[in-house]
Amino acid sequence: VAAVVSNVAPSDRAGPGTGLGLNARRQWIETEISCAVERAELRGALEEALSRRAALGRRVSNVGDGFVETELDSFVDDGIVDDEMRAVTTQIAALQERLYKSEEREDAKGGVQRWVRVRSLGEARSLLTILFNSAAAARR
Repeated sequence: VAAVVSNVAPSDRAGPGTGLGLNARRQWIETEISCAVERAELRGALEEALSRRAALGRRVSNVGDGFVETELDSFVDDGIVDDEMRAVTTQIAALQERLYKSEEREDAKGGVQRWVRVRSLGEARSLLTILFNSAAAARR
């Protein structure tokens, strides 16, 4: 067990199965929640950007004489639409990279397998209590 714990990042050493105290477990749970929220927010932002890019693609119905006729029957310079499409594509690439790095950090910490280290009902109860208290504090 000592060899496994020494290969784990210092912020993850307070996780299940380490025998550390309540404050260390609380800090570990808070870190876990922050990482999970970050990944969820990145996925949501990525989905939003992808749908925005798809809407931009659908919005364009006719191209002619350097102008684009949109669904709103107004004319917009196609350069503006191209610029907006490029900006959204750049945003998507940045979000994908951040999400990939976040998931890579999760895998490096052991993924969901680190929860397998919970060895007793008392430890599980303690971790769940901390988790629910953190969730309740976040909703206030």
